[in-house]
Amino acid sequence: MQYEITTVEAALALLRLNSEWEHPQNYAGFSPDGDFVILTRNRDSAIYCQSNWKEAANLFAACGHPVNAYHEKGRSMLSEAPVDDERQPVYDWRARHSMVGWVEYLMVRADAPDDVLILAANIVKSVADYPFLNEDAYQQEQLEAIHDFWKGLSERSRYDYAKDIGMSCPGGEDLVLDPDDCPEVMIEFFMEGDEFR
Repeated sequence: MQYEITTVEAALALLRLNSEWEHPQNYAGFSPDGDFVILTRNRDSAIYCQSNWKEAANLFAACGHPVNAYHEKGRSMLSEAPVDDERQPVYDWRARHSMVGWVEYLMVRADAPDDVLILAANIVKSVADYPFLNEDAYQQEQLEAIHDFWKGLSERSRYDYAKDIGMSCPGGEDLVLDPDDCPEVMIEFFMEGDEFR
């Protein structure tokens, strides 16, 4: 990721314009008014969203501000929300959602140190310009998900997928599909679909 935003003034301008949390109508939960939403994810998020989340967390940790994850500290979504003096410059929190179970927010406090604000603005801009913070990490996670899916399929299901894309053995032999070795043509087929994005 290239840093195009290098001043705190430019970072704050971008974050206030694009990422400032506003209290939703008909919502009674924790509301970090004025802080900045950097990324969101939910139970059903695509692989690239999960990959971006991990990459952003790694970037913040590398600059000395790891994500302070409240749901990992024994708090449930029903428990008391973080209070101002508990929130670190970079934190996340979850809210229940009737459609996707929960939505998790990666946040940066409005009063975070300058280096955090600049990094946050660059992450927001980077994802707006191109959907992957780290395409190599995304592709690796995509491959792992495909291989895990392939391993979990029954022999019949693997055969059906192979048949659907026209795979066959020369000479009419039975097609043998190893669960531990997804064929390259199947990987390409899965990568072209929406299921492993």
